Amino acid sequence: MSLPAAATMSLAKYLLTPHWRRVRFAAIWAAGGLCAICSSEKNLTVHHRNYDHLFAETPADVTCLCSRCNDGFEEIRLLPEAPARVEQTDKC
Repeated sequence: MSLPAAATMSLAKYLLTPHWRRVRFAAIWAAGGLCAICSSEKNLTVHHRNYDHLFAETPADVTCLCSRCNDGFEEIRLLPEAPARVEQTDKC
């Protein structure tokens, strides 16, 4: 995906592109089809660890999480002072 074309695209539209589908598939495959926190195989998502390379993500920019763990990360991200470490939850 060319960066100039992607730069004008919303994140919601980007997440529907063939490029993102390849990034998502590769991240889930690299994680062995398991959530990086709880090892669940259900409702997997790919979480952006950062947006430094948005539209040109590297494997280090994303991680595979189940929807429950991803929701937990999103809640923590919105806190004024995020904790330094997130405790592992029971399997989702």
